[in-house]
Amino acid sequence: MTALKYSSITDAQLDRSEWGRISESAVGAHLLNSLGGKDMTLEYWREGSEEVDLVLTQGEKWISLEVKTSRIRNSHSGLEAFRKLWRPERSVVVGTSGIPIEGFLLSDPGDLF
Repeated sequence: MTALKYSSITDAQLDRSEWGRISESAVGAHLLNSLGGKDMTLEYWREGSEEVDLVLTQGEKWISLEVKTSRIRNSHSGLEAFRKLWRPERSVVVGTSGIPIEGFLLSDPGDLF
């Protein structure tokens, strides 16, 4: 996603929207790359104006994940809406007010279950 960008990491971090997209893509890529040989799938969820960035499934178990990189607009309304409808095993925030992104990228997503 950033291979052809000419901005530095510092510039990207200063642009909240760009840093959010980069972080969400990194978390999603990590999850997707970790699925090889495992009985897990990765999706997203949206219903009306509510959405969850990533939904990791393993059999009948679901984990909803929201990637947050800013203290502003730190709403988790999508996670709440998803919880009410689908009752996931867990709901996880990665980034601000949750698991630090750097640590999450070093983790095994299977450990979430």
